[in-house]
Amino acid sequence: MLPNCNSCSSPPLSQLNGSWELLRWNYPPDATGKVQLRKIPHGDQGEPIMIDFSNEKKMITGYSGCNRFFGTITTDSKNAIEIGKMGSTRMMCAENYRMDLEKDFLNQIQDYRSLQMKNDQLLLIGRSGDVLAFGRRGPP
Repeated sequence: MLPNCNSCSSPPLSQLNGSWELLRWNYPPDATGKVQLRKIPHGDQGEPIMIDFSNEKKMITGYSGCNRFFGTITTDSKNAIEIGKMGSTRMMCAENYRMDLEKDFLNQIQDYRSLQMKNDQLLLIGRSGDVLAFGRRGPP
């Protein structure tokens, strides 16, 4: 269930610091409560979709399936991160579904509702109800 407020929530940037690989993408439940998984392809060279949070640089960077992306991070009065305007390289994906996934992925990051740490995973909950689960890659 999404929080009933207009602000985003997240752990402090210091806890998010480091690289995270997208492991699972759940669409919102349908009318019967069933959750569908979205297929997550790798890049042309087998690269996974990644997010990297830098506490030191106050930046978010990563790989979205075809392109590299980047943006600034600030924090609000509750220490939740706010992701500023993002940019990316402009390579064409080999398949249209990968371009669609990349566009949707960047939209989810830009307009997330909540970031939550659960065990060894980072959950990004979008305003649409999508839930993206990331696993930590390497040391924080």
